[in-house]
Amino acid sequence: MNNTVADKNYISGKMKINIDNGEIVECDKELKQIFGIHKGYSLLKEVNLFDPVKITLNDILNASVFSQLESGYKAFTRNILKDTNGENTKCYEYVEIVAQENGTEIYAVVTLIFYLDNKEVIKTEKKIEYGDIPDVFSEEVEIPIGVLEKDFDGDIKVVRANREFYRILGFTDEKEFNDSCDGYLRNTMILLEYMDFKRFFEKPFEEMEIKNLEARIENNSNDIFKWVKFRIVSGNKRDEYFRYIAVVYDISKTKKLEEQVNIFVTSNEYGKFQKDVQYEYDVKMDVFRIPMYGEKKKEYLSVHNFREKKRWRFYIERNDWVRFEINLEKAVNGHFYGSEVYGISLFNESVVENCRVYGKLIMDSQSRVTKIVGRIVNIEAENEAKNRLMEKSKIDPISGLYNKYHVSQKINKILREKTNKESDAFLLVRIDNYQKLNDVFGSIFINALVQSIGIGLGNLFRKDDIMGRVSKDLFVIFIKGLSRDIVLSRASEINNLIKNICNSGNENFDGSKNELLISNSIGIAYSDSNLERFKELLEKAYIALGFSKKNIQNRVIEYGQYMLGSYVELPDFDDEEFYQIETYDKDFISYAFNLLVNYSDIKIAVNSLIERIGKRYNLSCVFILENFPSKQRIEASNLWNNGYFDINIDDVSFNFKDWRDVNGRFDERGVIVFDNYKNVNDIACLKRIVGNKAMVICELNRVDKADGYAIFVDRRDEYKWQDYEIDSFHEISKVLNVFNQLDIQKHINEEKINELSQKDSLTGLMNINAFKERVEEIIKKDYKPGKYAIVYSDFNDFSYFNDNFGHIAGDEILKRFSRILSKNVDTIACRIYSDYFLTFVKFNTEEFLKNRISEVNRLFAADLKANYPQIDFRLSTGLYILTEEKEEVDLDTAIDNANQARKNCKARKALYIKYNDEMRRIRQFEQSLVVGLNDAIKKGEFCLYLQPKFLLGSNEVIGAEALVRWHQEDGTLHFPDEFIPIFERVGHIIEIDYYIYEQVLMSLKKWKKDGKKLIPVSVNFSRVHFYYENFVDDISKLASFYDVDYNLIEIEVTESSFNDNVDKMLEVFEKLRALGFKIDMDDFGTGYSSLSMLINAPVDIVKVDKSFMFDENSDKGKKYVRQIGGLIQAADKQVIFEGVETKEQEKFLLDCGYEMAQGFLFDRPICLKEFEEKYIY
Repeated sequence: MNNTVADKNYISGKMKINIDNGEIVECDKELKQIFGIHKGYSLLKEVNLFDPVKITLNDILNASVFSQLESGYKAFTRNILKDTNGENTKCYEYVEIVAQENGTEIYAVVTLIFYLDNKEVIKTEKKIEYGDIPDVFSEEVEIPIGVLEKDFDGDIKVVRANREFYRILGFTDEKEFNDSCDGYLRNTMILLEYMDFKRFFEKPFEEMEIKNLEARIENNSNDIFKWVKFRIVSGNKRDEYFRYIAVVYDISKTKKLEEQVNIFVTSNEYGKFQKDVQYEYDVKMDVFRIPMYGEKKKEYLSVHNFREKKRWRFYIERNDWVRFEINLEKAVNGHFYGSEVYGISLFNESVVENCRVYGKLIMDSQSRVTKIVGRIVNIEAENEAKNRLMEKSKIDPISGLYNKYHVSQKINKILREKTNKESDAFLLVRIDNYQKLNDVFGSIFINALVQSIGIGLGNLFRKDDIMGRVSKDLFVIFIKGLSRDIVLSRASEINNLIKNICNSGNENFDGSKNELLISNSIGIAYSDSNLERFKELLEKAYIALGFSKKNIQNRVIEYGQYMLGSYVELPDFDDEEFYQIETYDKDFISYAFNLLVNYSDIKIAVNSLIERIGKRYNLSCVFILENFPSKQRIEASNLWNNGYFDINIDDVSFNFKDWRDVNGRFDERGVIVFDNYKNVNDIACLKRIVGNKAMVICELNRVDKADGYAIFVDRRDEYKWQDYEIDSFHEISKVLNVFNQLDIQKHINEEKINELSQKDSLTGLMNINAFKERVEEIIKKDYKPGKYAIVYSDFNDFSYFNDNFGHIAGDEILKRFSRILSKNVDTIACRIYSDYFLTFVKFNTEEFLKNRISEVNRLFAADLKANYPQIDFRLSTGLYILTEEKEEVDLDTAIDNANQARKNCKARKALYIKYNDEMRRIRQFEQSLVVGLNDAIKKGEFCLYLQPKFLLGSNEVIGAEALVRWHQEDGTLHFPDEFIPIFERVGHIIEIDYYIYEQVLMSLKKWKKDGKKLIPVSVNFSRVHFYYENFVDDISKLASFYDVDYNLIEIEVTESSFNDNVDKMLEVFEKLRALGFKIDMDDFGTGYSSLSMLINAPVDIVKVDKSFMFDENSDKGKKYVRQIGGLIQAADKQVIFEGVETKEQEKFLLDCGYEMAQGFLFDRPICLKEFEEKYIY
């Protein structure tokens, strides 16, 4: 390569480092000349090559860190190295960890990249031949590196990069990138994400700073994305523009593995969409796009022809149409921006929300608006949130009932306004052993109990009854206008409610069983006038409670005359103790509980929690200890300290013998309180760790055994712990204990799940994921081209067997076949699902493979004959032999190839079929059709054809069937059977169906406008549509948009579609017919519809398939036509016969009394223009 400094500012050199000893084993000569680095050189500690994980060379040599540097690890960073003259030289380091093939040695391959700002950077004794220095931007360098430039407008342009950089962005080279994107990254990204990308560069880079940014790159079809990660360091300033060095990685596979999905829930919010939804409108493409969430397959909802065909009408409330259209036109012409309020329905068409739409115009260099971006804010949600907040202030946060203030106000208001003489009842319910339950089980259990009681009371009483919680253990129910007998019956139901809660809640968090004896008492007072108030009724009911508790538990006592003069001391409801203390404790305990619940890693959550505890209570350190009986030691699992102590988690360890001095000091709650150093002084093991400091120690118990301890250490030698602090530590320890046990169980479960996740639960074979992992391991270690094969098998007519013999028998056959596959030790087998199996076979000759497949067939047939003599199963097997080199093997493609061979085998009824070049050609053809779909729709290559339907005997056209043909630009004509099955299989049939449907609607609208004859047109829709909730709405909205009467559209589906999700399909048909659409069942007689399906299905017209049209000399065929037509007419449905080709067939149908038909006898499918000329007038 003859590159000079004058025209190449960046050069690179490479060295290879042995991680075991830090020695350089290979080194380019220019690195030696510039930096004095050479083979055998031992790197200095100061050279930090692994910035992303902050590892120096000494760390690399340390075995404890070695596991972080696995083969395949990559990093890109910036550094400053001294050259041989002692001058600092900026360089960029690209590091890749590689392993030798034998796996015994690990190397770091480091590419150093230098920016040669001037020749003075290099001052060596030996003159460097610049032409020998490898150019980092050459095709030989595999680092995906480029130079980015921020222009005057802040846009980011790629000014220079190598081929690998462009490849990851989805382009073959610099020319293709510049032709397609004009050199700017904004033309490869989704606009909303590019705006974030631009902001990334607004803040200047610090010296030596490295920034990372993830983004999605769009391909040319604008519906497939690739995730990439840019690792960027600042470069230099040139001609007032800032430049940056960037390395780009393809992280698509990593993103696919991430399961952090934001689920958009609409059911509980009555169809409301998110508070803040971003959108973008591409003015040139006329496409409006917003992000979608939940179980949608596509990540964006795209509305095409948004402005041209006024598709926005589907989402904007009718009253706002005129204003929205005016504002849209203003915005497109650059005269409007800001915000407006409209009624909008995005995700649920039945719900219209008031939303504020914000917008910003994006313009090109000629001041033309190219895109409008912004957000949609649901302002109703904000108002509702305020109202909910006001209502929440009236509610006790745990029980969900009114709090004591609001319940007293509600009851007093009713009593003041009372005009009738009906008696009202005031019930006071007390949990008698509340405090004991709290001491034993803690606040988590108590809160759950109170919450259950609140829910139960809400379900038990009427909406007009008033319910509240007035203290920790007291509940109030005010019942209006019911008789004494009903009131007592309600009180009995309260007793049963609390008893049932007790019986259903007797399993603790740690899995132990305890009989929870929750007792309650009920006092009742009655109000007969409007002179009494809440306080008087509360006092009477509380006196009655006192009598109840003195006699027997769970008893209901009414306030009576004999209680006059009795005195009880009411709880001091006005001192706020209940709300102040419990709210304070509850807030922090709730924080602790939620923190532990929401973290997937309990250890990290506990670390965060104890840090929060330490800072909240001004502690010096907090640590959690665990018992390890096998080691006879107690060791720290979590530790936080404020830096006051020089203490590491590994230092905190005690043997059981030393800890005996601590065990003897716990009180009945499992708590030790040390107020001063004198208490700690005689416990040597604690003094050794924390010195003479005040502390609190709490046991972490499992049933009656301490499994660990939480220790809270103060900063001072002497400190009088407050009760609320001790109680808080005690409660927090209970929470920690619960999740400690859950974490232990979680790890046990994960081990079991991991084991189960590798196997198919029915057959015991590997599942598909484990199969792929195992095969890929073999390919890495022991692969030779032409010596391994993928075998894909399934049973013919297995669904028929299941339907007739039952799923239990079907499962047994699957197990028997699996045992046959498992017998071959040189085979790896898995069950994919249902009756589909994969095997990975090592072989020497293809004859061996053929014999192996034959042997499996023979053994399976013999097993079936012995156990199920009445059935005759046959296997369909596809075979793909891996002939690629190791580096080129794509396992997913190999499996797909074997599957395609299996499908051919099923069609040909052969023993097995081997994947061949013809299949590859067909597959490539199918892929080319799929890739060209979007362009074909845009270019109008899909053409509407119509075949007329006739009234027999009169030649009168009574309708038409819409069909599609694909005319490619090169003149190639594709018939539906060439591309419809392919698009249906890959999920793109929806676009074609809607395209043809819209062509039909436009034609009917035109005929109507021109005063021409209108005839009903049937439009074919794939079964795929019936899986989408909005299908009916979309069909009807489009027809309304084009002002076409629903009764002119016939929705046509094939009979075989009725085998899939039939209940959902029938539900959709009912909705369509209710609107006025007609339903056609096509190809009747080719599927498996039952007679009951024919009779009951909401279908208007049945079309008998052309394959059943008879020979004029076939009496059997004629008899069949008479019978099948009669059945259809008896089901009160119209019948049309397809494929009528002769006059004799027409005459026979007329003689049988049938009226409608279509076929070549009358006319073939013809293009729209010809159809209009012949039949529309």
